[in-house]
Amino acid sequence: MFKLNKKELEDYLIKIFDFIENGDSKFNGHPGLYFFHTKEELKEKINELLSENEYDEFDIYYITSLLIKFMLGRYDSHTKVSFKDNVYIPIDFTVEENSLYITKITPIYKKLIGGKLLKINNIDIQRILCELEEIICYSTKEHLSVMIQSFLSDVNVLKSLPSIENNTEKFIYTILNDNNEKENITFNINNLPEFYSVQFPENYSTEVINDCCIIHYNSCRDKDKMEQLVSKLKEESNIKNYIIDLRYNGGGNSSVIKPLINFLKDKNIVALVNEYVFSSGRMALVELKKIGAYIIGTDIGTSLNCFGNCPSNLDIDKLNLRVTSSSTYWYYDKELSLTGYEKDEFNTYFNNKKKLLEPVLLHPDKYVYLTKEDIINEYDEQMKEAINYFKKIKEVNRIGRKNKR
Repeated sequence: MFKLNKKELEDYLIKIFDFIENGDSKFNGHPGLYFFHTKEELKEKINELLSENEYDEFDIYYITSLLIKFMLGRYDSHTKVSFKDNVYIPIDFTVEENSLYITKITPIYKKLIGGKLLKINNIDIQRILCELEEIICYSTKEHLSVMIQSFLSDVNVLKSLPSIENNTEKFIYTILNDNNEKENITFNINNLPEFYSVQFPENYSTEVINDCCIIHYNSCRDKDKMEQLVSKLKEESNIKNYIIDLRYNGGGNSSVIKPLINFLKDKNIVALVNEYVFSSGRMALVELKKIGAYIIGTDIGTSLNCFGNCPSNLDIDKLNLRVTSSSTYWYYDKELSLTGYEKDEFNTYFNNKKKLLEPVLLHPDKYVYLTKEDIINEYDEQMKEAINYFKKIKEVNRIGRKNKR
């Protein structure tokens, strides 16, 4: 494995943060890298973290992530270092009452679905969670939860943690099963078993239930498909109730939704959201809210005001690492009007207005959470509540008409 000495790592870190600060031919650099902490404070933090003589790419990932979080914290979940090639263990978790439970797993261990995670490689899960939180930039606890769930099956991220050996080839998950007994599952990363199946609605797919049209909008992409969708919806002019399923929408191009917004302006709308809504997904939610959508689900994975828009990456020489950086600060005012500030504009406008940078959240009108049993049994309580919302409106209107007679 390729390794660096302390001086070589310092040089790599200088290159990484120079890219974040100044950008490349595709963007002008991060608007606020040194807005919350100075360059001198960054250098002090680097000196504090570099206590060894030799570092591999897992060490570099963890140290760089620590530094990015130190500099940008809860204001920027887009700027990050990541592994270009990933290996994932076929196991997935959900958080419930501050514990982690298996919701999906390779078929050979399916009897352990619902089991509670206690340890990984004999390291208590609470210690691992603390180490993960140290490197995750988040403005909402929902995003922290999503990232932790993802990283608990990410081989490279797990190897980067201080408590886990960088060269380990086996990952042992200690589970408390339904009989309240501890059981170990061992995964050899050189011979992983088959993955579990994942059922996911196709982007732009639709279905009609009880005179209500459900639109699955998983990604803000494919402008042509959006135009095709709206043309199809116009042919079904008798439908007035729409559920826009934004759950799992991690972003893309925020302008893609505009034709749908124009179509929906005189309709009854429910926006269905969860903790996976991120980046341009939250912009789609704002646009729906502005035309009267009733929001059902959980808090989403990002604040409204935050850094984002990542037009370029830096691939780190000789390492399986890539750096992504924000180029814009997106600011919503009280009327939900959006302004994007790039590097020079950001510093000029916010220099004496730091309070405006505090994370602003758009909460659901009705909170509906999925339990681990819902997820395991594929029972969609959130969708059920959205459909029932229109039933209740219909009933209220019926009673109103009856009383007028």
